Amino acid sequence: TLLQKMPKRKTDRAHVLDKAKHLARLNVKDAGKILLKRGEGKLEKQFRMTCVGCDLFVCYRSEEDLELAPYIYVVDGALSSVAAETNPHDAPVPPCITQLQGGLVQVAIEVEDRAQRSAITSTLC
Repeated sequence: TLLQKMPKRKTDRAHVLDKAKHLARLNVKDAGKILLKRGEGKLEKQFRMTCVGCDLFVCYRSEEDLELAPYIYVVDGALSSVAAETNPHDAPVPPCITQLQGGLVQVAIEVEDRAQRSAITSTLC
């Protein structure tokens, strides 16, 4: 798909959608701003957007105003290549999402902590 051919950020492997080169119809809603620490003394602002239908975090931008943001960063693995005409209820569900008894939904995530940290430990004598 075209999304798979787009460049990826080195920091989080998000697909970089250049709004000057590509037209994208986004079915997302604003989900707030977060501040991420990226290395020593570097902060990154992300204005996140989630799917209107399921509230899944799908993409983010670096500018608060969507119109002024030159790029949209699509989270790696957040979207599938199902055709737009397909009924969303028929779309394949990623294997990390399972439905449990009682209508509960379980989402498996893997977290890798890449931050270098110092630790102070003490022992009791």
